[in-house]
Amino acid sequence: MSEEAELIKETEEGEANLEGGAYDVIRNRLLALNKNLLERVDKLNNKRKEVFGGQESVIIGNDRIQTENNCVARDIFNIGDLVVFGYNVQLGMRKEVNLDDIFAVYQFVNNEFKRVDADIINNPQFLTHLEDLYRFYKGVQFLQFYATSTQLLMLFHTGATPKACMAFRWTIDDRTNTITYVDDRGEDDYAIPEQHDIQFKLTDRDDQVSGRFGHVSIEEELFVETIGGDLTIKIENNTETGEGVYAEKVDHKDQSLDDADIQYAFIGNLIILKMRPYQEDNHRYIVYNKKTQSCDRIDSIEQACIELPEDHGIIFPRGYHLQSGITRQFTENVDGMHFQECIKSPNGEDFLYVFYHRVQGRYILLQYNLITKEVANPIICHGFSRFDDGTMIIFTAPDDELKRIHPMQIWQTSFYADTHEVGQESDSYLNTIGNR
Repeated sequence: MSEEAELIKETEEGEANLEGGAYDVIRNRLLALNKNLLERVDKLNNKRKEVFGGQESVIIGNDRIQTENNCVARDIFNIGDLVVFGYNVQLGMRKEVNLDDIFAVYQFVNNEFKRVDADIINNPQFLTHLEDLYRFYKGVQFLQFYATSTQLLMLFHTGATPKACMAFRWTIDDRTNTITYVDDRGEDDYAIPEQHDIQFKLTDRDDQVSGRFGHVSIEEELFVETIGGDLTIKIENNTETGEGVYAEKVDHKDQSLDDADIQYAFIGNLIILKMRPYQEDNHRYIVYNKKTQSCDRIDSIEQACIELPEDHGIIFPRGYHLQSGITRQFTENVDGMHFQECIKSPNGEDFLYVFYHRVQGRYILLQYNLITKEVANPIICHGFSRFDDGTMIIFTAPDDELKRIHPMQIWQTSFYADTHEVGQESDSYLNTIGNR
């Protein structure tokens, strides 16, 4: 190799080493800046939580409630620091019922339960109505405490169907932390909210597109059909092919476009399909996300589907699906669950979605955070109750087991009362915001 060629080679190698070294320097600087930024964001978020009360729900303790008799725990309710625990015992041949066969009252102080007299519910008229209930109906079971800001209902099952019930009605006075008995006619006040925020629209023949592989047009955004043995979803109005972005088998191969029940609803980037192929017993629910051009089968929407705040997506008993395309479905059995309420935290970023199974007395609690855009792991329980400072009591009663000792989990959450003080805005917090 000539001297000139060697010089050119050495020059090229030197330039390559210089470029590699410069790249490493820039890369390391960017990584350091990224780390510093993440640390500052994390500090800022912690300061924000201190001021506005944002907090992850965490277990802070455990205690137990002991009842006089073996019983199946059913639900729990609190007013002030008093907790009313509702359960069912086996009365056997005994026809008379006593208050402590159904309820026990405890004082909750310093994360501990202490049994106290049941004066708060020991109302003569209530006791008379309670005795009459057990005298006139067989197999009566206490079901649930159902509370609003001003009213408490004690629901009892009185018949062979879940809807056969009687509700004892009380008024709630938060100022004095007392409840006052009203009557035994509160059934109409037990109002289950709408289970679907969405309104489905039914397709008809005007939406059909003829061709070799005909399909139904969902407002020219999506194209679906259940013919040829498959339920198929396409994003192109192409009747020359039977392939699409999603497909699954149907029970009856020989069906026409007219045979399927196809409904849909739009929520932001989401198109929710409600489809029942020919002679099938159940609808199939499929969510198509226009942003990711992907589909998810979510049959849990059948029971309930609620829109998340600020158009973030939807939530249902088994999980959630976000406009960004993130979807999560838990493994828990949610058959028979219905949406009961959404509890909003005063900080404006946490939402607790409560789903309930009336027969089983089982709750699923799903907490969604607007900032992180995540749903925490579901809390499965048979009763929960919140205190003004955000403390929450949760218990489970697996397999309807009769027992006297009932473990209680004590959680700290951001779902405190509007009147609860969570801190004052500080100059250091404002300075932190200014230094982002």
